[in-house]
Amino acid sequence: MRLLLSHRAEDNPISSSPHFAAIITASLVWVFYAWATRLLRGTPGHAFTNLAFLVCALLCSASFYKAIRTDPGFVPKPSGGSDVKMMLEDLVDAGRLNGTNFCISCMTKKPLRSKHCRVCKRCTARYDHHCPWIWNCVGFRNHRYFLSFVLFLIAGIILFDRLTIDYVLENAPAYSPSPSPGLTVCDLSETLCRAGSYDAFLSAVAFWATLQLTWTLILGVSQLWQVSRQMTTLEVSNLGRYGYMGGRGGQSLRDQSGAMRQAAAVGAGVGPMGASENAPPESGIAGPDGNLIAARGPAKHSHGPHGHAHSHGSFPVRCCGALWKGISGPMMQVLGLDRFTKGKALGGMRKAGRDQNPFDMGIIQNCSDFWLHPNDIDYTQVYEIPAEGWKSYRRRAKMSTGVGAKGAYEPVSGEEV
Repeated sequence: MRLLLSHRAEDNPISSSPHFAAIITASLVWVFYAWATRLLRGTPGHAFTNLAFLVCALLCSASFYKAIRTDPGFVPKPSGGSDVKMMLEDLVDAGRLNGTNFCISCMTKKPLRSKHCRVCKRCTARYDHHCPWIWNCVGFRNHRYFLSFVLFLIAGIILFDRLTIDYVLENAPAYSPSPSPGLTVCDLSETLCRAGSYDAFLSAVAFWATLQLTWTLILGVSQLWQVSRQMTTLEVSNLGRYGYMGGRGGQSLRDQSGAMRQAAAVGAGVGPMGASENAPPESGIAGPDGNLIAARGPAKHSHGPHGHAHSHGSFPVRCCGALWKGISGPMMQVLGLDRFTKGKALGGMRKAGRDQNPFDMGIIQNCSDFWLHPNDIDYTQVYEIPAEGWKSYRRRAKMSTGVGAKGAYEPVSGEEV
């Protein structure tokens, strides 16, 4: 049946399913159950810590629900063929008909900072990444809920561990060593031994919750840094792989302030559409949407007149490298950190500190816009930045439309400045 219907299998069927969201939901339920049935009654002298945990648990659950249910900022699709024709004609007249400005899958014009998600099968405005833990994309409309969920989850786990330790120390019987040959858990930690023997269920729940700190801490710190820089995960990874926030060099930042100065500083030739549209990324092969789909292998060289090329590296080293990629690759993808590990994507963290970012208005303003005014700008309608720059454009739009009046910004011509 799949063959007859020309079914295209999902790139990652697990990521497109609610499997990971169900894991988070079950974990929240079990942690709250352990706290309500054991810690709340067993730690009467820690009322403030219990209250703080309850607040974090409720806010974490609410943020998690909102991150799943909120539209991340899907770009509206045209209502009919006439609208598509008009979009194509406008892009052709402007000389901007390419994969950066038009999505073939959605058949719609792509705003700045957007990307087509292959899991959701929609273009998302100010796309950050697709997170399987919330079974949704992270875009400009639910990004604040997603980060709130991560931060409250971190705080809740720390408070839960603190209460668990106090509960064990105050209620578990004193440890009495028994003669046993060999090394046991009790030899490593007396508190851990008391916890396991006194309440194995609570110990298992605390261990599982603590395990989640490994990825939530990394994710939370990286997200806070990106918010302070007014950048997304996609833009940071693209900056490292291609040298431009928007993707492949020359396809996205042609009309953004600072892009021309960047190209002139490095001596790059900029044509009507920026750098060469067909130029491949520095360290890999780009797909139709400008994302890296295969990294180039190690550099090869040839010996002798026949020029037979080969790459260095012993067989055990290559096997270990392949094994590590096989283990760490899916793990990084699940954690949402795979964009930092592809090609030279990690270099985007370093480049982001010195390259021109047209959307960066300072740490205070960036954080204020993210937490206090998340819907001031409707990124589904932002297709270009006028010559006066983002800051002036944003200020004039606030004065003309009012904060929160409609959400969308109308372009301002340079003659009105």
